[in-house]
Formats: sequence, structure tokens, C-alpha cells
Amino acid sequence: MLAARTSAATDERREHKRIKRFLAFEGQHLALHGRLLEVIRSARARYDAAPHEKALASARLSAARALKELEDGLITLDSKSVGSRLLADYRALHASLGTAYPDAKLASLRGDAAALEAESARFDRTLQAMSAWLEDVKKAQAAKP
Repeated sequence: MLAARTSAATDERREHKRIKRFLAFEGQHLALHGRLLEVIRSARARYDAAPHEKALASARLSAARALKELEDGLITLDSKSVGSRLLADYRALHASLGTAYPDAKLASLRGDAAALEAESARFDRTLQAMSAWLEDVKKAQAAKP
């Protein structure tokens, strides 16, 4: 019983330190996070604005450049993939913008809106979670002496 409590307390301390480390890392990179999120939102907006298949093809070309910019930004952010808590989220959005989102938009243009609704919901949930985390980072930065 005592060993279990000690282990749980140790796990809790480790988790607290891990979160603190993430908060500190992200706090040093808030401006870059802002730029990366803008790249993501802009690429998605181009897809969303495409009124027909030809415009969607053009948006895919623009997105390819945006995705390269995102990849480069992620290397700048965390070249060792150990400091940012948001890397998995960035990768998920990158993958979505590369294939799933434009494919869903194409299906929508052809009359099947269900795939785009589902992909949009996943995309929005990921962006909301990222934004909430970055707000926590900003609060932690503001609370620093």
C-alpha cells in the first residue's frame, strides 16, 4: 500500500515536471506557433473557398507549398521532436491538409458532404486543443515573475 502511494506520488511529480518543461519550451516559441497555425489556417481556407474542382486543384498546389513551409517550421520548432507537446497535432493537421481534407472537399463538391463534415470536425477539435494549450502557455508566461 505504501509502495503504491509512493509510486503514484512519484508519477505525479514527474508529470508535473514534464508539463512544466513543455510550458517553458512552448513559451519560448509562441511566435513560431502563431506563424505555423496561420499557415495551417490559410491552407485550409483555400480549400474551403474552392467552389469547383479546378479551384480545388489550384488550392492543392498552394497547400503543397504551405505544407513544405509547415515542415520547415516544425524542424525549426523542435528538430529533435522532444520539446513541443504539439508536434503530434501539427503532424495530424499536416496529414489532413495533404490528403484527407482536400479529398473530403472533392467529395463534397461532387455531392457527398459527410466526409468533409467529419474531417472539418476533426480538424477543428485539433485546432481548438492546440489553441487551448497555447493559451495555457501564455498564462504560464504571464505568471512568471
